[in-house]
Amino acid sequence: MQGIAVTDFHCQSGNVTCYCADPRFGYGIRDCSNEACGAAVASSAISFGYDYCAS
Repeated sequence: MQGIAVTDFHCQSGNVTCYCADPRFGYGIRDCSNEACGAAVASSAISFGYDYCAS
């Protein structure tokens, strides 16, 4: 998602504030995690994304 944030959201690499300001970043973490990881792991990945943006 960080790569997408840089190319699609026009954020500078490493600019967490910019990534997290766009709701599509959270949606992407959620959707990708649910699709690629399965329910058990997806919840951990989504939680990590939430914590990443909260920091």
